[in-house]
Amino acid sequence: MVNLNILLLIFFILTSISFNVQANERAINGGIYAGILVGESDEDGLIDSGAAEIGLKINERGSYRGGSASFITMELQDTQYNGFQISTNLNTNSTPVLASLGVGLILASVTDNNECEDNCDSDDLALGIYPELSIQFNLFPQIMFGFYARKYFIESLSEEVKGIYIGVNF
Repeated sequence: MVNLNILLLIFFILTSISFNVQANERAINGGIYAGILVGESDEDGLIDSGAAEIGLKINERGSYRGGSASFITMELQDTQYNGFQISTNLNTNSTPVLASLGVGLILASVTDNNECEDNCDSDDLALGIYPELSIQFNLFPQIMFGFYARKYFIESLSEEVKGIYIGVNF
């Protein structure tokens, strides 16, 4: 099994680098968020893909750039992925509504649920990329709520998912 401590270390290193963007004296705002994504339903009405994540969203004040980093667990077409993602985006730099278009990377351990019985460990790592489109509402100064859509490209897999997130701004 992939050592999750290594994934945590990489996540926190990348997150701390993101927070050091203040070198040119620009302030950063952002927040902690949790999100849920679901895929399309099949002909039987069952949803075969979904994801849950928790992480940080960051936007540079006075700029049209932003990003996020999160822990993510997802199942796409009977394959389980557990790891982290990091993304960057261009946004409208507006409140109370913030629209953004971005791209992200995901690094995750992989478990094929079709070949798995009770206790399956994974030694495989997958690296993927995804485009993302989102719209965020800042309901109050401290609360963010948004909708987002991604299309994951991981190995030979391509899967579209849509979801919502809610968070607390700092």
